[in-house]
Amino acid sequence: MSISENICIIPAKGTSTRLERKNILPIGGKPMMHYAISAAINSKVFNKNIFVSTEDIEICNIAKKNGAKVPFLRPKKLSFDPFGVKDVIIDFLDKMPALNQAKNLTIILPTCPFITKEDIMKAHELFKNSKSKVLTSITETNHNAQRCVIMKGDYIKPLFNDKIEKKSQELELTYYLNGGITIIDIKTFLATKNFFSHPILPYVLPINRSIDIDTYDDYLRAKYMFENLDSNINT
Repeated sequence: MSISENICIIPAKGTSTRLERKNILPIGGKPMMHYAISAAINSKVFNKNIFVSTEDIEICNIAKKNGAKVPFLRPKKLSFDPFGVKDVIIDFLDKMPALNQAKNLTIILPTCPFITKEDIMKAHELFKNSKSKVLTSITETNHNAQRCVIMKGDYIKPLFNDKIEKKSQELELTYYLNGGITIIDIKTFLATKNFFSHPILPYVLPINRSIDIDTYDDYLRAKYMFENLDSNINT
């Protein structure tokens, strides 16, 4: 197998607690995971080294039909808590040691169908021109996180006492990790076994391309966006 400098792994389990079979639910007449695979292929970043990790034979067949490689079915236990994407990637690289020859690993979530080939290309260009070992996609929060509160018994408590009374425009912008795109130096990941080797480079996604489908409401919103908005979704 010819290994390119950049490889892509799309984790797509068959089990999900809040939205059953979410990775292959239809959007625009195609299974949701089609869009992640299509964006990866059309970016031309990975030279056909686009893999799907799943324990599910139906997802395996859909992934192959859409142009990804599924060299094996992962252990079913990795699709349940407490295991997460990190454990899936460790298992995949352990079973496919040839992939460790690559320089960078990109993880794209199939539940983020509005990520485009341009996002992948731009994220890689940023990563290539930086000294960071990790890049992750982020999105600006609708409400500034520095003014968040937590519940303490029957009352609320500010997370940041010195920020709670400030106007939003007086505060630094805050962002959340949307999980859509992660790029990591493979040697760094194999050494640390995590995605948080600082300094972490951000790739900012606009909110209309940041939706991560985890609930039925998320799914309905994504379907509405696809059907009614100019979303530039991958076809």
